[in-house]
Amino acid sequence: VLVSDNDEILGEGYHVKAGEKHAEAAAYADAEQRGTQTEGCTLYCTLEPCCHRNKRTPPCLDLVLAKKPKRVVLAMVDFNP
Repeated sequence: VLVSDNDEILGEGYHVKAGEKHAEAAAYADAEQRGTQTEGCTLYCTLEPCCHRNKRTPPCLDLVLAKKPKRVVLAMVDFNP
């Protein structure tokens, strides 16, 4: 979920199935569909954004870095990023 400084939900997402957008990408897509500005927001993730290459989906880490959130809060580290 993407949250503004005043605790407004800017975008939400989850990983539907293998080969589909991961939660981070889905949340940013939802925010874009809502027409909300996300730079400087806080990104809350249940799992550390992936950084793998040559898989079905692009690495979420690249997207997160490009979108420039102020803060990323993780529930847990991915031991197989």
